[in-house]
Amino acid sequence: CSGFAAGWYNMILVIDDEADSRKLVTSLLSSEGYKVRAADGGELALASILIRRPELILLDLRMPGMDGFEVCRKLKASAENRDIPVIILSGSGGMAEKVEGLRLGAVDYITKPFQREELIVRVRTHLELARLRKDLEQQVERRTNQLRESEERFRTLADAAPVMIWASGVDRRRSFFNKGWLDFTGRSVDEEFGNGWVDDMHPDDQTEYIRKYSAAFDARLSMEMEYRLRRADGEYRLVLERGVPRFVPDQGFAGYVS
Repeated sequence: CSGFAAGWYNMILVIDDEADSRKLVTSLLSSEGYKVRAADGGELALASILIRRPELILLDLRMPGMDGFEVCRKLKASAENRDIPVIILSGSGGMAEKVEGLRLGAVDYITKPFQREELIVRVRTHLELARLRKDLEQQVERRTNQLRESEERFRTLADAAPVMIWASGVDRRRSFFNKGWLDFTGRSVDEEFGNGWVDDMHPDDQTEYIRKYSAAFDARLSMEMEYRLRRADGEYRLVLERGVPRFVPDQGFAGYVS
């Protein structure tokens, strides 16, 4: 059988049309404890990836039919496979081929004949980097989901509260208004968003409010102030506002909530 061994799922995929080279690399990596499968051409390699996604690919460039450059292009055009690290393993040490291979997304280039120790070290390094990147992406996704869930709980509680609540980001612009605020002003979120809410405030109170708000914001201090806010029926009512800085774990200051 010239292709990969059916049923033997792997961590590393070796793509090389030369049988001796394919056998040498496969044997070497297997002796180091890696699970390896091999493909003798680009078409077979791409088909095998659909069956089992490898963690690393060792790719020869000069192959009949679909060459290594085309394999790289197809891998990088696939959302599912573009992040698989590809090490080019080629008998050609020409600079133009190296540059083109790296431009297409390969992470490394090893020239044949290679040193055993060099191949093992580079394979180990890129596998570890890929796993670290995957772990980091998973951590970021978990934290993002946690923050999203926390934000949703905050919005639900804020909308149920019998008071007016707003929140701002680090740019000082308002990014959230609860139902109580919107019901009072009779305006939409889009109208209030950013600095649009200032239109609700009595013109005579705006300068002093902005001065105090900016000072508290710069110092990351709590603030308390009174100002007149226009109600949905057009009349102004005096409101007492108490704002506190918000801090997010591992990210620091995140804006204000009042």
